[in-house]
Amino acid sequence: MRGLLETYYDIQRIRIALNNQLFAKNSGLSEQAQVHLKEKVLHFLLQSEKNLQSFMKVSLRYEPIWKEWLKDVKGIGPVLGSVLISYLEPIERFSTISKLWRYSGYACIDGKIERRQKGEKLHYNPRLKTLLWLLGESFVKSKGFYRELYEQMRAKYDAKWKTPEDCGSAVCKRFGKCLDAHRYAAAKRKVVKVFLVHYWMVSRQLKGLPVEKPYILQYSDKHTHLIPPPGFDIKFDYGRPELPSELERLIEAV
Repeated sequence: MRGLLETYYDIQRIRIALNNQLFAKNSGLSEQAQVHLKEKVLHFLLQSEKNLQSFMKVSLRYEPIWKEWLKDVKGIGPVLGSVLISYLEPIERFSTISKLWRYSGYACIDGKIERRQKGEKLHYNPRLKTLLWLLGESFVKSKGFYRELYEQMRAKYDAKWKTPEDCGSAVCKRFGKCLDAHRYAAAKRKVVKVFLVHYWMVSRQLKGLPVEKPYILQYSDKHTHLIPPPGFDIKFDYGRPELPSELERLIEAV
């Protein structure tokens, strides 16, 4: 499935590039010839994208998590569904939620978002992190559960981040205010992070694997509320989890 997915994105990139270039100056083509060539090429590429989407739909029929849950999640279609299954399965690789966050680029290290460090090996998949950014955008544009969750998260950040000192962003400090874009990105990131928890829980339960609440919800008096995945009943295994990592302790960090 990942091969189909990457081919789809390759074709999409070519189509966008051609769309920008075919009308470039000094192309050597008359305006009429440019229009004809553009329409012909774009028609071919768009048809190729549709064909690949059809192949993805067929492949997804055999994926339990798609049939039982993902297909009903607003904001996730065949392409994003293929992204998630291609990169996150087999879910057995991630014995804890924090390991999935780390692989996806959504871990917090010492209370801060993990970023590229010059000369150091990446601990996350940068391609997946980019695709999850697109997933967050799709959630915000949808009218489903995760859009509502975004609005709740955004309201919290709007209330607590009034000044650059509140959010701690160096960029916001340069502008002298906590930027709207920063609060937007933080709320969207939190939504994707919650979604990853939901995906982890649902996928593991469908495979008969033990499902546990995040460490902080089991052992903290401050954090006791778990947001359940929409449209799916999770049955928790309350056996003692593995020793927690600092990542699980920092679940509430942005």
